[in-house]
Amino acid sequence: MVSGLCDKWLGRLSHASQILLCVFSAWALYYTVIPLYKIATLEERIAQRESELEIKNLELNNARVAIEEAKAELYVIRRDDYLRKMVVGDLLECTEPQLFRMVSEGEEFDPYKIVVERIYSRCINESFDRDKAQSNLREEDYRYLSGVVDDLKSTLIDMRETMISDMDTLETRARKDKAVLEPKGPSLQGLDDLYSSFGLKLMSEEQEFEDAVRRTIFAMVMDYSGRVHSEILKLRSINWPEPLEPLQ
Repeated sequence: MVSGLCDKWLGRLSHASQILLCVFSAWALYYTVIPLYKIATLEERIAQRESELEIKNLELNNARVAIEEAKAELYVIRRDDYLRKMVVGDLLECTEPQLFRMVSEGEEFDPYKIVVERIYSRCINESFDRDKAQSNLREEDYRYLSGVVDDLKSTLIDMRETMISDMDTLETRARKDKAVLEPKGPSLQGLDDLYSSFGLKLMSEEQEFEDAVRRTIFAMVMDYSGRVHSEILKLRSINWPEPLEPLQ
């Protein structure tokens, strides 16, 4: 009887232990395995999202770079267009040919007067709209262009002073060395040869000299105007400084 009772309780304990083992296994599964699986799944999703985010950030960065490059290209186009309009529109008005204007208005053409009264450096200074330049250019480009224009004015001042000095001393130099005078053109030389063939002279030697001086001054002024024109046109091909910072 005692043995049967023990067997009965042992059986009950065995069943109870199995039940407890199942409960413990379920508890362990719920509180260890499932959370670990959820964590692993979550980590996988996070890694996937991070990868997607990295790709999106790369695409965004590439888009920003493309936008900055487009802005830089657009700025260069606008800057070059502004410079072209400034040079050919504003500054070159300072070098408009005075001969044609004076002839059309019936004025006497005086090359010496043109050089003395036509102060190109002052005209350049008045034509260079600094407010307009600041509104079209970056600060470093504006400062650079202002410096280039100031250098141009200094160059034109030196050219004008040299030109006036050369004209003032031309007659004295020519009396010592007539090689400094401008030779006659083919038409005028042909006319002189024709008169000489008949033993005639159009002008006296002194008149010939004075005419040669006037002809030389005229040629000097035309050359001077051309050199001024060329100096101004150099602005179209200036080397802009490298940008200090990206365009905004």
